[in-house]
Amino acid sequence: MYRYYIILLLAISSTLNAQNVSFVYDNKNRLIEALLSDSTIYRYSYDANGNLKDKILVKGCKDLQEPNDSIPIALNLFSSELGNSGRDTSIKSYINSSYEQDWYRINNSRQSGRLSISLSKLPSNYNIELYDSSGICQQCYIAGSYEANQINENIIFNYNSSSTYNPPFYLKVYPSDGTQFSKCEPYELNIHWKPGYPVSIDAFIEGFYSGNNLMKSALDTSQSGIICDSVRLELRNTLSPFSISHVDTSTINIFGGCKFIFPLSTVGHSFYLVFRHRNTIETWSSTPITFDGEAAYYSFTDALNKSYGDNLIDLGDGNFGLISGDVNQDGTINEFDITELESLLQLFSVGYLQPDLTGDWIIEAADFSLIENNLGKFIHRP
Repeated sequence: MYRYYIILLLAISSTLNAQNVSFVYDNKNRLIEALLSDSTIYRYSYDANGNLKDKILVKGCKDLQEPNDSIPIALNLFSSELGNSGRDTSIKSYINSSYEQDWYRINNSRQSGRLSISLSKLPSNYNIELYDSSGICQQCYIAGSYEANQINENIIFNYNSSSTYNPPFYLKVYPSDGTQFSKCEPYELNIHWKPGYPVSIDAFIEGFYSGNNLMKSALDTSQSGIICDSVRLELRNTLSPFSISHVDTSTINIFGGCKFIFPLSTVGHSFYLVFRHRNTIETWSSTPITFDGEAAYYSFTDALNKSYGDNLIDLGDGNFGLISGDVNQDGTINEFDITELESLLQLFSVGYLQPDLTGDWIIEAADFSLIENNLGKFIHRP
């Protein structure tokens, strides 16, 4: 037996090129890991007779976040509870096997605000899911992100202090189908907390709308993503000149939902909601909206008169949408928008472009049709 280990250690030493090494043994005094100073790990396994069966080189991927493979041992992402000040954190970690799950704990003191979660630099196809303190169950599931391939995963959760969801929250990172993972390439997890008053908006963008309460993903050329595009919400004072009180930017998903967060000082006050997108007519709420309770919600999709001056387009299926065509964002759809579109068409331009009114990354006849159909339309506001 001793001769066996001497031979094994000599083989290891020659492979490790005289680096500093620490050894880990099991309860039968068998070598199971050799850890190098550069975080390279050699792992060893044995058969039922105690003979060496496998040696695996795991180069430079020692996971310092482990163990965190279940809720009881979830890694705390913040040293204290989320409260009334903004917080950010970023970590890197690994999925080392097809069955591994990484769990993270996010403490919250029941302060309202927006929790933004981003999983990026993916070496393989990973998913993320957010749960409340009850654990894994249908009632405690909050949200998930299931993009295809190595597309970034994102969750935006507007939390209300009176919500039925109970903190702390738990975040799970795991391989999409249980087979795709990368032992030595880390993913990057970024968490941003912005305390404030949550406002949820429903809206459809005419040119991106494909029917059945769905829009295209204008940020994803494969059209497989759940995020449609970026949008902006302004809070305007109710008296002339209706100046901007607060602004927030967010993303709108393919189902027409978007979430914003504003300072707690806005609670108890009334504002016109002004919804803006990069190539649609700026759209105002029909009346001022009072911020009361724990959160606000407004829909521009269910009735023409939800916008000031009935300034929406009938999408033909009972839904209404923002009017597409204001390419240069001057408040009117006119010949200047056509000129800007034509200039890119002549260059055979493709990509994420302002005049791409249909969201397919191509400047084409369909974009012209939208402008022509909406010529002369303009902002309606008090």
